[in-house]
Amino acid sequence: LYEESLAIKEKLGDVQGRGATLSEMADLFRLQGDLARARTMLEESQEIARAMRDPAAVAFSVVKLGQLDQAQGNVAQARAAFQEGLAIFTRLGMPREAGQVQELLTSLADAPPSPPSPDEQLILFVRAAHDVATGRLPAEPLRQVIAQRQAQDDLPAQHRPLFLALADLAAGAPAATGSADGPSDESTDESTDALGRVAAAARGLVPAQPVQAAWWMALARLFAAHHRAPDAVDFQRQAVATLRTQGEHCEALQPLSVALFNLAGYLADADRLDDAVTALEEVVAIDRRCELDDLAADQQALAAMVRRRDGVPPLAPPLPDGQAGQSTPEAPSILAALDAQLHQLPPEQQAAARAQLDALARLSPDELEAALADAARRTQDAILLEHIDMVTQLLLDAIDDIPDPTARRTALAAKLDRAAAIWSPGEAADSPMGLAGQFAHAVALLLRGETLPPLPAPLAEPLAALRRRLGAAGWPL
Repeated sequence: LYEESLAIKEKLGDVQGRGATLSEMADLFRLQGDLARARTMLEESQEIARAMRDPAAVAFSVVKLGQLDQAQGNVAQARAAFQEGLAIFTRLGMPREAGQVQELLTSLADAPPSPPSPDEQLILFVRAAHDVATGRLPAEPLRQVIAQRQAQDDLPAQHRPLFLALADLAAGAPAATGSADGPSDESTDESTDALGRVAAAARGLVPAQPVQAAWWMALARLFAAHHRAPDAVDFQRQAVATLRTQGEHCEALQPLSVALFNLAGYLADADRLDDAVTALEEVVAIDRRCELDDLAADQQALAAMVRRRDGVPPLAPPLPDGQAGQSTPEAPSILAALDAQLHQLPPEQQAAARAQLDALARLSPDELEAALADAARRTQDAILLEHIDMVTQLLLDAIDDIPDPTARRTALAAKLDRAAAIWSPGEAADSPMGLAGQFAHAVALLLRGETLPPLPAPLAEPLAALRRRLGAAGWPL
């Protein structure tokens, strides 16, 4: 099911979704002690992040790889990875993440890190359940890891009811083809009952102080993903209450600001708009007090929430001179929808996403529409290039893996036929996936010595480049 999930994401053109899935799956395999497979997934996730030019995702994958190195005693590699991640986070203006990586660098002088505590493991499982609910992870690996954990002697007795409920919740989860926006409103009775038992079991647990806030926030995100806004509000309020005990200095107030921002989103989902406005007012106050970079974006979020509470239509960005009276493009509504979904992102990704949205919001309507169109075009180009690279790497790897040229051609042609059958059905011929399928089919024909049909123009140079690379490797095609 895991491989099927990745194949589905590829067919849908969800390249970044594939990268996120790999990163999250790596956490699950790390829990199982399968560090080799976790590393393979993180390395592929990092490759996708670099191809998509997503520096924040690159930094997170680099740091996770460094943690694997540290766990295996490879201190030099871990230090290099942490330093690379620290440099990226610093450049992106993500001080909280940079501080966490600095702590990891400091920890290198100590003994190798101990495995996650039972409380920390519990948080990882709840986060994984959230990712299953939103379609980022397939359910079957989570069920397997939960079963493994239930069989372990060191599982605290007070955790068992929650693991039973999480297992039942995963058993009733949507298929891996589910929308990234979460499960449908037509939840099964089994999953609804399991959610109730998850809530009851979770409320009876009080993790150790260092992880309490993370615990409540993980639960809030899980219930928000299942459209249970009242429960999400309840758990997020407990996270906020925990963070309020950390002090009044800005280092403590910044994570409180993030938690309050997310609380406002959950409150709005629960139609408690007055309370959502109050939460955002405190966010803005913290931004001002601590001179945080999020001030402008949070002020916009507050103003939008006030208008929503008062029943006033959202404001469109001011039109440049000479454009008065023209129709406003739909791009601002896209930004508003993205902004409303920020709280559904993992906390470590929200700062970078909010900064990107803030930059887009400062553009004129024409600039914004052009920027979104350019982003869509670059995403489509990246999808096609990623699949061409997959075909190229498949052939290059086979030179060593299958020494006999005849057997190599037969095996690869069959694989590429299967790839084309997965990528192309139902796709427009000029779409990224349609072109990817045609490319795979063309290479399969070459492997079998058959005549190529006329190819679309975008495939001519990639095919010529592939033949040059194979020729340089001693295998002319």
